[in-house]
Amino acid sequence: MKLDDLKQTLTTMANDVQVQDPAARIAGVDDKLRAARRRKAVGAGVGVAAAATVLAVAVPSVFSSAPDQGPGPAGRGEQVNTQEPTTRERDGIIATSLPTVEDNGTVFYSEPGGDTLIGEAVGEPGQTSVTLTVTPETQDLAHVQFCWQPGVGDSGVSDAVDYNSFVNGRPNNGSECGARYGPLQPEIRFSDDPAVNSRGWQHQGVTPGEPMTFRIAVPPSQRRQAEAAGVQLGVALYANTGRRVEDYGTTIPTEAVFAGHSYTLVDRKFTSFVDHQGEIDVPLPASTSPLYVVSGVRGVSSRYVVTGPNNTLNKSMVGGASEFSSPVRRGQQVATVKVRSPEDAEGQLYLLIYERID
Repeated sequence: MKLDDLKQTLTTMANDVQVQDPAARIAGVDDKLRAARRRKAVGAGVGVAAAATVLAVAVPSVFSSAPDQGPGPAGRGEQVNTQEPTTRERDGIIATSLPTVEDNGTVFYSEPGGDTLIGEAVGEPGQTSVTLTVTPETQDLAHVQFCWQPGVGDSGVSDAVDYNSFVNGRPNNGSECGARYGPLQPEIRFSDDPAVNSRGWQHQGVTPGEPMTFRIAVPPSQRRQAEAAGVQLGVALYANTGRRVEDYGTTIPTEAVFAGHSYTLVDRKFTSFVDHQGEIDVPLPASTSPLYVVSGVRGVSSRYVVTGPNNTLNKSMVGGASEFSSPVRRGQQVATVKVRSPEDAEGQLYLLIYERID
């Protein structure tokens, strides 16, 4: 499946994929991986959905705001919601002062948002299979996998090599090779809910305290192409050790990494919608530090279009979940996410606001 075939259900997670159904789970995580690939490749923003006003809200909105600390920077005449340019080093890798590990030219965050890098494996250019063997102490895991292919997206390079992954010999998911980016951090998990996520890894034969293998491989039919193109395969496994809070039935990380910097959760809002459409608008806190907004939809019962901040757009023909991650623009005062469905859909909308702390 090619990246241009669909503008994926962004961040399709396994809370919308039945762990008991391997085929559905693989398809769902495959969409999420492809979404993450596209997000990193295009740069600053990532997105999902479009709509008008809320026609019906099934339950009240929930909004958590920072305590009142007196006049903010805007009231004091200070610059508000600044957006800094992202500095990139070699090969599209973002410059950062956060802890990282480098393996064969690929850079990984070692403690993104408080999570812990357990292990990574990166092949040599042209190597068509890579295996990571680690012994995790938990089943609450996440991973990132990749295949770098030189020239993908450039003029004259149209055929991206495909690859598949396997956990303990069991099919996991697959995607296609793309352009290098980094530093890498966890992109794929079965669910934000630790219990559901753990059951997903258990289904893949992962037992705490016992060795597990994670293999990335190019299909036999494409090995010659992969060798000639000099593709580079790799994978990293993380333990979800960062602090999280539960709100509105959703588990949320209180710290996150965006564009090489650490951010902390300062505001959040959730709402349910029924009928054809829904919308959330959240006033942004006045801050002299850069802000980042994560927004999306979860558990949508049918096809939809969703629009996130900065007019990022995504479609899903099967329902499920989508998520955006984008910086707040200079002077921006409100963040909005909208969803529209041609059918009688229902689901959940959310907005998470993070502020830079490093």
